[in-house]
Amino acid sequence: SAGLGSAEGVITEQYLQYTEWSSRADSVGGALVGNAATASEPLSDLLGIADIGPAIDSLTSWQRLGEAWIALGDLAWRYQNSTVPPAQWNSAWDEIYAAQTDALGAGIDTAQQDAEDTLIALRREFCEASNP
Repeated sequence: SAGLGSAEGVITEQYLQYTEWSSRADSVGGALVGNAATASEPLSDLLGIADIGPAIDSLTSWQRLGEAWIALGDLAWRYQNSTVPPAQWNSAWDEIYAAQTDALGAGIDTAQQDAEDTLIALRREFCEASNP
């Protein structure tokens, strides 16, 4: 939706002005960080009750990916009137690809659904125990 790839989410090589890279990368990063935050909301109800470690790990991976995109956007903005040193540009992309590999290992939707399912089961158990 940020115009950086195909509808299937495949990032395509594009030649854009740095200001456009900045805007689009910030859009992607902001969406990922926001989605990770939203997906983590049901987890707070489970603290001390259930093992939320795997869900936290998954959401942390997605947040890292969002932050990597934001960092690319910041780099593009910083060099909007010049040329980004190739090593910095390549390093920013390397971080995106590394974070993407981690994030794709555990889907954000799966983590959120697991947390919600656990919360529903615990609430049902509590209600049954409270109303025999």
